[in-house]
Amino acid sequence: MTYSEDIKNRAFCEYCNTGSLTQAKNRLMVEGIKISEKTLSEWRERYNWDELKGEEQQKTSEKLTEKVSDFKADRIAKYTEFRSWLEEIVKSVPPSSLEGVSKVIMEIDKQILLLRGEATDKRTEEIEVKWSHGENNDPI
Repeated sequence: MTYSEDIKNRAFCEYCNTGSLTQAKNRLMVEGIKISEKTLSEWRERYNWDELKGEEQQKTSEKLTEKVSDFKADRIAKYTEFRSWLEEIVKSVPPSSLEGVSKVIMEIDKQILLLRGEATDKRTEEIEVKWSHGENNDPI
C-alpha cells in the first residue's frame, strides 16, 4: 500500500512522541490510520527516524534552553527594577519602618541569585549584614 507524505510524517511524529513503533501504530489506529508495525519499522530504517528523532530532540532542547534563558533574563530585569523602586522608597522612610522593606529586598536578591544559578545561603547572610548596618545600596 502507498502512503502519503503526510501519513509518513504523522507516523514519524507519533514515533518521536512515544518512542515505540507499537505505541505509534496504536495512536495512529485511534486516528483511523491503519499501518502495520512492519511498515513503520521499514520507514524507521529507510528514513533514518532514529537519527532524525535525535536531531529533533536537540532542536527542541535548544529552543527550550533559549526560552528558559529569556525567562530568567526577563525575571532578573523585573526584580532589579522593582528592587530599585523599593530603594527609592526606602530613602524617604524612617529607619524604624525599614525592617519589612529590607526583608522584601532580601527576598528579591535571593530570587535574582536563584535565577542566576548562584547559591543563596552565604549571600543572604552578607545581604542581611549590609542591611542591618545601613549599607543598602548593593545591587546584586
